[in-house]
Amino acid sequence: MSSTDPILAELLGPSPAHRVRRTLSAVYVASGLSLGGGQVFTLLLFGLLTPQQVGLVNWATAAATIVFYLFDLGVETSLVVQVKRVPTRLAQVVLVAGAVRLAVALLAFMAWLGGVALGILRPAEASALILIGLGFAVRSLQTPFTAHLQVHDRQATVAVVSVIPVLVRLVGVGLLWLAQTVALTPILLVMLFADVVGLLVLMEFARMQPLANRQEASGAVTLARGLVRSAPTIMLSQAVMIGQGRIDWLLVAALISYGALANYSIANKTLELLIIAGSMLGRTALPWMVEGWHSHSMPKTMRILTVALVAGGLILATAGPPLLRLLFGHKYAGAEPIIAPMATLAPALALYQVLQFMAFARSEAWQVVVSGLLGLTAQVIVDLLLIPSLGISGAVIGMFSFAGVAMPVQLWLAYRSRIIPREASLEIGAGAALLPFGLIGLILVSHFR
Repeated sequence: MSSTDPILAELLGPSPAHRVRRTLSAVYVASGLSLGGGQVFTLLLFGLLTPQQVGLVNWATAAATIVFYLFDLGVETSLVVQVKRVPTRLAQVVLVAGAVRLAVALLAFMAWLGGVALGILRPAEASALILIGLGFAVRSLQTPFTAHLQVHDRQATVAVVSVIPVLVRLVGVGLLWLAQTVALTPILLVMLFADVVGLLVLMEFARMQPLANRQEASGAVTLARGLVRSAPTIMLSQAVMIGQGRIDWLLVAALISYGALANYSIANKTLELLIIAGSMLGRTALPWMVEGWHSHSMPKTMRILTVALVAGGLILATAGPPLLRLLFGHKYAGAEPIIAPMATLAPALALYQVLQFMAFARSEAWQVVVSGLLGLTAQVIVDLLLIPSLGISGAVIGMFSFAGVAMPVQLWLAYRSRIIPREASLEIGAGAALLPFGLIGLILVSHFR
């Protein structure tokens, strides 16, 4: 590790292994606070808004997520890899990434205008979509600043700053509640304001971080060429992952109702509490993964993560339904039966995300495209066949289809290309399969008893 995060300066010892553990611990604590606060905010929305309004917000969020990540062009991840390999001044990073982000935001805005003009979007949908879309646009502008901090091993700083928008959202909703002005539009405006605050704070932290190896710094043209070479396959892989995470939301809304989506999405969000662990590790360790599998104690970290995910899946499966009932009564009773089966997928989906970042770091993003497309195809086919007859339970089976196809394919490709060794692929595969096969075993036992 080239330097020490100032937030951790007093804590880190001279050992590189200690630095990794401290950095990851700080990232997980800060990310946990951000995620926990975000879930509290989500719970407040589910409690303060009607199921129809919650479904509308989730529909707009899913649509904006797919659009912005589909046209992310792979910049967010590719930027970290490229700047790690070739040092680049912050101003040049902002120039290249900012141009892409603003172009995507403009295209999204034109599409929104077209939807309004053609009457495709109803007034409530148009209002929710533009406010949530603006929030996505603002957050997308954080990319050059997070990349600059990450490649200088300031992952903890990025994680700590991510807590600030969450706090602003919680305070804003609290003020709305005290003023008795809680409504959908004011809440969405609070969310947008929080994103702007987060961007400004992150800009200031990045500005204060000097560039290492200033004499070797490359320019915008070199960076842009690197992105052109690596970003397209990363873009496709990320589009597949975002599609997997949100296309089922759109299908539930289209084939059933916004009310059904409210039930499905709240169960899905409980699962994301665990899946996010894989994404956090992948993003945090991405600069280290460029150096290889054994860099910065990755094998040991993966074992710890696998054990934690299996334990977390079991806890969520048993405690999730009664906790949901405690918080909301019978308002979202339709979500209770699907929480336990969803929870068994936590290890597979989280570990798949780590493998995804490993492939990005080793310039093998095509692997994620292949495995993800195969899994997504299976999921969509199952969703279209089963959602009309089984409701949101059919969408859960679709998630099993994705994991059952994408994870084995990705493990095999990663092993064949020597991204991970054989023993690691076996350990990861066993951890991913343990809970789903356990659930299948319980179903078979109960059926034939």
